[in-house]
Amino acid sequence: MYSNWGFSAATISYLKPIISRNDITNITINTSKGAQISVKYHYHKEKEWSFNTGIIFTLLQPSKLLFTLKNQDVFKEEQRFFESSLKGKFYIQFPINAEIKKRLWENIYFNFNVGLTVFFINVPTNNINYTILDTTSNETKEVFSLNYNNGNRAHLTALFSIGTYIMFKNFMVQTNIVFDKTFENFWDGDYQFQNLLQSEPSSGTYNLKGDYFGFLLTVYFKRKGW
Repeated sequence: MYSNWGFSAATISYLKPIISRNDITNITINTSKGAQISVKYHYHKEKEWSFNTGIIFTLLQPSKLLFTLKNQDVFKEEQRFFESSLKGKFYIQFPINAEIKKRLWENIYFNFNVGLTVFFINVPTNNINYTILDTTSNETKEVFSLNYNNGNRAHLTALFSIGTYIMFKNFMVQTNIVFDKTFENFWDGDYQFQNLLQSEPSSGTYNLKGDYFGFLLTVYFKRKGW
């Protein structure tokens, strides 16, 4: 018999943010990736239907923001290109899931989980600015600004996962593909281009929904005395 306590590690990849476009340039923000470690507890694990809960710690690496301006909007070629990092994030999730499992072979079980998670995040409002040197007046001008915040500090998500249990002599391994669906945007922001040589000022919005896919690996050790 295996322990009701499981220890997990996961890699995750967020879906791309939604960025409104303009006719000055295309803005690109790459897909954020991250890692999770967690501890979970199973209720009635030996039954076909069971429940599990626990705590998940997520570390999300910084995203990169890139854009290229038009030649006619800057004073020098090297001023066309911009790259910056959006701050990484750390947050804690508290999931509760219902699980059904079916035996496939002697030591392998199929499992499907569905549930809800509440997570808490502490990311302050941030901004990114880009200035260029006006070679005619020798003054710097701000040509781009991005402001973004994380909205509410507490979020609710729906969690779905599908995978297998593989039983060994001294431990059991659970491998799952995970999809986490948020009910509100993870980050909201707006950007603006201005002080360009020819193009008129323009603005747009940036939204990161917060949905992600992941691969989860959980280990349950065998109970002593069994």
